[in-house]
Formats: sequence, structure tokens, C-alpha cells
Amino acid sequence: MAGTTYIIEENLFKIESADSIVEISSPNYVKEEIQGNLSALYDKDTIDGNKVEYQYTIYDKEGNKTNLRLYVSSDYLWVAFYVDNTANGSEIIMYIYKLTN
Repeated sequence: MAGTTYIIEENLFKIESADSIVEISSPNYVKEEIQGNLSALYDKDTIDGNKVEYQYTIYDKEGNKTNLRLYVSSDYLWVAFYVDNTANGSEIIMYIYKLTN
């Protein structure tokens, strides 16, 4: 998503693109174990050949899941949007973006 700005700070998570703005004030980044495969394209250990070390689910200040998640490797950070209202209760990553400087 060229031209999109991501702000990931202790007190603000914000994605701003030409089409929309997602802003979460006072987010809570909860570190979790990576469960299962990330998607049909990525296994639980790698994204684009990069070992994923951590997963952080983002909650709003009221404690609600935002369906946004961060995946962290030693070299990269990805932001993912997922859905978890599938019939079998599994999660599906709808979008995942590798952030660069």
C-alpha cells in the first residue's frame, strides 16, 4: 500500500491511506504465541522467507480486539488484518503488509 502512513507508538496506532484512516488511541499490544499457519501462503514460522519471532494482537483501550495484528522478525514488521468469525472458529488473514522505511 504505497503512500500509506503507519504510526505504531505506545499511545497510538494509526494507519492513514488515501481511502481511509484507522486510529486506535491507547492501544494494548498483547504478545502471543503464534498459533497454526498464518495463512495458506505463510506457515507459522515464516513470512516471505523471514522467520517470525513474535505476534502482537492489538486491543483498543476498552479491551476489545481490533482484528489487527503485528508480526515481528529480526528484520521486518508486518501489519495484518484478520477475521475470526469463521464457521470453525479459525482466523483468516485478509491483508498483510510489510512495513519499510
